[in-house]
Amino acid sequence: MSDDSTYIPMDREDRLAVGNCNQIRFRPSGSELFPELAGRPITPRAAGKPSMEVRTSELPEISTVNATTVEHVVFLNRKCADTQELIPLRTSAVWPWFKQHLISPPETRGAQEATLSRLLNAGVFELRYRDLGWAIDRINQLVKKGN
Repeated sequence: MSDDSTYIPMDREDRLAVGNCNQIRFRPSGSELFPELAGRPITPRAAGKPSMEVRTSELPEISTVNATTVEHVVFLNRKCADTQELIPLRTSAVWPWFKQHLISPPETRGAQEATLSRLLNAGVFELRYRDLGWAIDRINQLVKKGN
C-alpha cells in the first residue's frame, strides 16, 4: 500500500513496487465509498487537492512495507456492486488505462511501456464489493491462493 503513487523501477526484471507506506490520502468524497472515514478532517494542501490524511500507524490491523513484488493488480469497484465478486481482467482491457497515465519524454517511453507490460504480467482483477470486510477477506484469499 502506498500514498499518492507507487514506483516500479525500470531497470529491473521483476515487478518490484516502491512507495510510501506511512500515510494514505483520500479525497473528501472517499467517505462516500468508505464510511469508516466519516468525520476525518479535510487537510488543505498548498500543492494539491484537499484530502483526508490517515497515518497507517492508526490502523494497526494493516501490515505495511516500503517495497514489495507485485503479484496481482486489483481495481477496486465499490460503486456498482450488486454482486460481490473478483473478476479476472484481460491485460488488453486495462492497457489503455495505464498507458494514458504514463508521463515520459520520448527517449524513455519505450522503457516505461516495457515496465508497464512487465507489471501487467501479474494477474489483473476487478474487485466488486459492498462490504469492506468481505473485500479484505477476498484480497487475502487472492494473496494466499492466487485466485
